[in-house]
Amino acid sequence: MIKNGHTYYKGMTPNQVKLLSFDIETTGLHSDAKDARVLLITNMFRSETQTVKKLFNVEDYSSDKEMIADWETFVQELDADVLIGHNIVMFDLPYIQKRAGRPLKLGRQGSEIEIEKRTRELRKDGSQSYSYNRINCFGREIIDTFFLAIKADIVRKYDSYRLKAIIQAEGLEKADRQHYDAGSIKENWHIPEEREKIVKYAEDDAEDPIKLWDLMIPPFFYSTQYVPKPLQIMIESATGSQLNAMLVRAYLQDGYAVAKADQTDAFEGAISWGNPGIFRNTYKLDVASLYPSIMLEYKIENAEKDYHHVFQNILTTLRTERLKNKKLAKDGNRYYDDLQNTQKVLINSLYGFMGASGLNYNYPAGASEVTRKGREILKKAIKWATGIEYEQILEGVPTTRFELTNCDTDSIMIHKKDQSEFTEEELEQLTTEINDLYPNNISWEDDGDFHTVVCLKAKNYILYDGKKIKMKGSGIKDQKKEPALREMLDKMINDIIFNNSQKLVDIYHNYIREAMNPTDIKRWSQKKTLTKSVLKCYRDWETDRK
Repeated sequence: MIKNGHTYYKGMTPNQVKLLSFDIETTGLHSDAKDARVLLITNMFRSETQTVKKLFNVEDYSSDKEMIADWETFVQELDADVLIGHNIVMFDLPYIQKRAGRPLKLGRQGSEIEIEKRTRELRKDGSQSYSYNRINCFGREIIDTFFLAIKADIVRKYDSYRLKAIIQAEGLEKADRQHYDAGSIKENWHIPEEREKIVKYAEDDAEDPIKLWDLMIPPFFYSTQYVPKPLQIMIESATGSQLNAMLVRAYLQDGYAVAKADQTDAFEGAISWGNPGIFRNTYKLDVASLYPSIMLEYKIENAEKDYHHVFQNILTTLRTERLKNKKLAKDGNRYYDDLQNTQKVLINSLYGFMGASGLNYNYPAGASEVTRKGREILKKAIKWATGIEYEQILEGVPTTRFELTNCDTDSIMIHKKDQSEFTEEELEQLTTEINDLYPNNISWEDDGDFHTVVCLKAKNYILYDGKKIKMKGSGIKDQKKEPALREMLDKMINDIIFNNSQKLVDIYHNYIREAMNPTDIKRWSQKKTLTKSVLKCYRDWETDRK
């Protein structure tokens, strides 16, 4: 695809793709157990012209092997473009294949799927990843909505990536949804009335992945129209490698050799600072797409490797198209909104691509230059707002104009020394003033006038605009915190904002008393990630002796 420049789904929308969603219920988690069986395979097929639901029940067959063979025929007849399901790569498909005792014939023209022997890693964040073996299916894509949810959840808003938890969190659960304890399915399967509930429960599980497809797939789907990679690989791979593929394609198509990756070194990043405290009437300004704007304004590119300026062409084209689609999306058209959001993701990934290791057209020196320019821009804004240098603020020197509430990479928050309100005229004037200091490509925008700001530290603060509370930072939003602690923080935040901190001490003491004599240990239990370093730990005895 890279060599010939092919891309998928040109001119299509996600709802034009033929989908087959499936889910299985089994006697247990281990496909090689003596009593292992696939009990149910529930399916929902959707195309532009029809919807088909079909249930395969082992009770209708002499064995689950016979049922699986019948299911394979069903898959071939429907001829879906995409097979989807939740955790089908790490569980469902390997389990079904193990029970079939042979490779599954799910590809077009009756071809067999391939479960690769190579173990890959899907990274969730810096501390956690999932090991899996990629599954290839000729003529079809395999989209695991478990992987899709992890990739789509950029702000980490989900407590769990279980299918039902996400469906509930997004408000997509059917009103009459059948629930069932999956751990008791094996035990209760022989009871007819229980089996009926299990079947209904499983049917809903086949519908839910299509809901996640509709909600989460657009950025990946439309990126596939730009990037010469299959949709399945777009979800499994990092954005940097996708952008790299676009540059490699450009040079191969013109008959040029591919560049060699530059070695990456550590470099200074962005400025981030917080002034701990509670502040009223704070004004927030930020630069629209700071890093892409810097790359455009100062023409940051590696001309030695990228002598045809492909990087700059990609950036300029995506930015132009995004602005056009953003205007078209103002009337509520989801197609154009999905397009502009996709283009936004790609644009904002270009900086990370430059600094990434192992990519042919990376440019670590350019990434360093982008952050240097970013620091210059932010420091200039801080001096304009406060009347003193950023370094003087760190030293505690009093400001001569406004006080700085917080600053982070591409934004500043300021308030008056007496914390009185800004008038509308003042806000407009401030925005005009700051933009007069910068070139056209560096554009500061009004990001909100907030009644209350609670700043804990750099990158951790709470905003209240008079209508809605917005929290930022892992110190506040971390879902791995104990439920009781999250509950206490919520109450404290509400007390600070709405009750002028009158009950903070009482709230604190109430939870201290509960912690000293807990009646429900779950409220005081914390999620912990088992990382590779934990599982494969060792001690450096030489260091210990020193």
